[in-house]
Amino acid sequence: MKTFIIDIELYDCKIHVLNNLADEEFNDYILGISSIEKIERTESIAAFWTIPCKSKRNEYLLDLKKKIKKDGYSLNTICHECTHATFEIMKWINIPYVNDVTDEAYCCLNALIFQKVYEGIWNK
Repeated sequence: MKTFIIDIELYDCKIHVLNNLADEEFNDYILGISSIEKIERTESIAAFWTIPCKSKRNEYLLDLKKKIKKDGYSLNTICHECTHATFEIMKWINIPYVNDVTDEAYCCLNALIFQKVYEGIWNK
């Protein structure tokens, strides 16, 4: 699957996941969901942004620029970007990271995001 959306209703936000999109497909997707004309895509294999969208909800973009495989490097990449997503969502809902206080909330959200990205990529 090339694109899918993770709806995290509890925190009233969405994560748009783009998997292996060409630059033109990427730009078309951004134009379809956001109020900006273009995001300068990074040269790295993956990136994460908060994006101004047409809806009132907080929305994010997880761009997996290269084809994701079932190998350690790809899983590391997914985990890394999901961690960015977790920190941004928790920051947006004003839950700071405090060891032994809010770490379980962070870990639960991160695990959920990772699971949904994994399932979306491999259609599980």
